[in-house]
Amino acid sequence: MEQVLIQRIGARLRQEREQQGLSLEQVATTTRISRTHLNNLEQGEVACLPEPIYVQGFINRYARCLNLDPGRLRQEASRTPEPTPTTTPEPNTNTSQSPQAPEPSPVQATASSPSRPAPTLHQAWLKGAIAAVALAGIGVAGWQQLSQHRPAPQAPAATAVKPVPAATTPVKPAVNPNQAEIRSSGPAWVAIVVDGQDLPDRLLQPDQPLKLTVKQTLRVRPGRPDLVTVQLGDRRQAPLGDITAIRWYEFAVQP
Repeated sequence: MEQVLIQRIGARLRQEREQQGLSLEQVATTTRISRTHLNNLEQGEVACLPEPIYVQGFINRYARCLNLDPGRLRQEASRTPEPTPTTTPEPNTNTSQSPQAPEPSPVQATASSPSRPAPTLHQAWLKGAIAAVALAGIGVAGWQQLSQHRPAPQAPAATAVKPVPAATTPVKPAVNPNQAEIRSSGPAWVAIVVDGQDLPDRLLQPDQPLKLTVKQTLRVRPGRPDLVTVQLGDRRQAPLGDITAIRWYEFAVQP
């Protein structure tokens, strides 16, 4: 159900309730819907409401409490007003003045410097011979100095072998068969009954698991079965089902 549609339906229900002189407490008692959910529905706080399947049930019960037809209420809320025509400014067609492209800057020619005369073949051979003799002398002197100052090779030091500690078997902690934990990998509403007692509906978050103590039975009805995980004692069921398997799931404590 779209957010805008829910906001329109909530405003219509609030208007009809105020015209009939009813309070939220009276409507909550008749419909068995919490006052918080009714207030969020009237104010259009869609982010604070549970899954759409629960919201549809809230709207049906609320509308019947005010003697309204739920189907006709949705049809009236789905009617959107006609959009108001908007005028667009006309484009400026004045093309009398157009920007002129900048003139290219002149390119200045650079004068080449006169080239030097190439050396003769005899001069080039003489210079190469002198350079080769000089490099050979430097290499011999360096090898002699390196051989005089080279340190004698040393034997590698022996490394101590550390003893390997023996492997230890981890001890598993004892599991309490009466301890239950309900987790969800995403935001999801759940209805919970512990040992026949109804608990308030909860909105589970990924980092906020719900821990309970169960004596005999635990019943859970998730709005998103594909996200909810239930563990009772050493038994774990994850996930409870696919996204369409919305029903009551029952778990019993085993001695």
